[in-house]
Amino acid sequence: MAAASLIRAIGALSLTIALAVSAVGCSSASDLVLAGTSRNAAGVSATAVPATKLDTVLDGLDSPSGMAFTPAGDTLIVAGDDIIVLDAQGRTSTLKHDIGDLPDSGNALLDIAVSPDFSTDHTLYVCHRTNDGVRVTQLQTESKLRWARQQGPIVTGIPTPTETTGGCRIAFGPDGYLYVGTSDGGDPTASQSLASLGGKILRIDVETRGAPDDNPFITRADPHSQLIYSYGLRDVVGLAWHPTTDALYALDRGPGREDEVNLIVSGGNYGWNPASASTSDYDTDGVAMTDLSLPQARPAVWSSGTSGAPGVSGATFLSGDTWSAGSGLLIITSSAGVQAMRLTGEVAAQSETLESLENVGATGAIALCASGALYVVTADDGGDRLVRVRVR
Repeated sequence: MAAASLIRAIGALSLTIALAVSAVGCSSASDLVLAGTSRNAAGVSATAVPATKLDTVLDGLDSPSGMAFTPAGDTLIVAGDDIIVLDAQGRTSTLKHDIGDLPDSGNALLDIAVSPDFSTDHTLYVCHRTNDGVRVTQLQTESKLRWARQQGPIVTGIPTPTETTGGCRIAFGPDGYLYVGTSDGGDPTASQSLASLGGKILRIDVETRGAPDDNPFITRADPHSQLIYSYGLRDVVGLAWHPTTDALYALDRGPGREDEVNLIVSGGNYGWNPASASTSDYDTDGVAMTDLSLPQARPAVWSSGTSGAPGVSGATFLSGDTWSAGSGLLIITSSAGVQAMRLTGEVAAQSETLESLENVGATGAIALCASGALYVVTADDGGDRLVRVRVR
């Protein structure tokens, strides 16, 4: 533990960050310029993506994987084993933490979420690797974000991600519960098994550290199974709630093809079942991301198709007065860049691009600031940036 702490301290001292000249805080606002509208073949009207501008907020990030904002406008980024803080005035620091049992290989922190009551409880949640799996840990911090002490795990037993899966995505929903998206960990039976937390979306009451009373499998004897909200997923890399309907959409990364956007419902089965090919080996060749032969399997709202996939990595909805008619567009990051689409229930309009991000390259974590600015981290495996996208 002492060695791991020393490594994190050295990493924090060596972190090189370049700040843009303009204000970088999450409190910055912007104005809107809208283009026209388009209509897809299914007849769903889609407001075109607003014209945007981009600036670099931070540079020199090492393996950033998750991001969240505090009510005061601080940006928190998990990168490697560190939690980096960018305050509303553009100053940067590294939040000291005592999360234990991190693997020596590094890159342990996967995602971060801020308590809905952060202004009063100063509580953070981090999803991270351990030496025997993945867990979500509660951290107690203070208003100046100088230190954070762990308050124990919220959930353990999430499968360790493989080289081709993300492992964990966390976010609080409009209902105040913590949602946790997981990967199947390369286990062909995990996604369809209610005895495993792999390939699931979990829904957790952080006050009790248990399942809410209306979770779909609350009557099962196993407390872990009670946490399951939906299943049959491969690798949940994005959780996003529609700003008008509060409907939950999840981004599920496929095995080099068939990346998906799914409309998540309580108890829903999304059809990933590699055990149909083999129960002993993780053989995904020819295995459909959504096996519609399974009882009550739900088809995807959007799929990248079988000829390839962009390698999706994160998603958020545009919302608020800043984006005006652009509110409701789902923004998706991937190894191929960024795209936008409008969703109406289970119908997706034709995807579009944000012109300011067309040449930014591979992108990862994404989040919408309360001011309406969109923050995106690049994902080029070294020397990554945090960029801010605003309407012109």
